[in-house]
Amino acid sequence: MGINATNDLGRYLGVPLLHQGKNGNAFNFVVEKIQGKLARWKTKLLSRIGRLILVKVAVTPIVDYYMQCHALPIKVCNAIDKTIRDFLWEFMEEKRKLHMVNW
Repeated sequence: MGINATNDLGRYLGVPLLHQGKNGNAFNFVVEKIQGKLARWKTKLLSRIGRLILVKVAVTPIVDYYMQCHALPIKVCNAIDKTIRDFLWEFMEEKRKLHMVNW
């Protein structure tokens, strides 16, 4: 009949309509969105309290939005958690700092 099959139906409200189930690759866009939002902020100009407030106000609603419909895999939750920890404690690849509190 000439109808082509597709594996990608696009997104609806930011969530892919077809996803690969519970594997971590299907929800990597959530981690990338959070990393992009945190990368725009200058951590050197903010105190720890300022960074904490920014994470609570701007990053956690992103995660909450996607978790309303889907349970995110543990791998994605750990990646989000690590991204937030690194932002809070000013972690940089060239200068390693210890996290002062056990997460």
